[in-house]
Amino acid sequence: GGNNNGGGNGGGNNGGGDAFAAAKAVFATMYPDAGNVEWEMEYGKVNVEFYQNRHEKEAWFLPDGTWLYTQTDIFVSEVPRAVADAAMAKLGNGWHIDDAEHCLSSSSPVEYYIIECENNSTDREARLRITPDGTVL
Repeated sequence: GGNNNGGGNGGGNNGGGDAFAAAKAVFATMYPDAGNVEWEMEYGKVNVEFYQNRHEKEAWFLPDGTWLYTQTDIFVSEVPRAVADAAMAKLGNGWHIDDAEHCLSSSSPVEYYIIECENNSTDREARLRITPDGTVL
């Protein structure tokens, strides 16, 4: 025989913008008011960076349009009290919240915050994932 046909699932990225068509359709229904939208293929997944409600956001989709998760850059002042308290309780004294993101996901946990903290005296950094009720993941 010697049939060297390795199957027909290798290509797919030849059509330029077509690679994003399915994700674009879903994105348009989820975020109709998004601005500054940028599309990119990364590690086989579709990455969308955009602005909404004065916040920078990033959404991830599978090429077939399946939504995976959305991250929103939020101000430290927007971090819920329960989440901030949980971060400080976990890390102890001498830490402050440096940066924060709110995440919504299609898989569990469906909502959580990524809290980036810095130690005031040692410059060490920590990254925590915490649910809205203050559970450290």
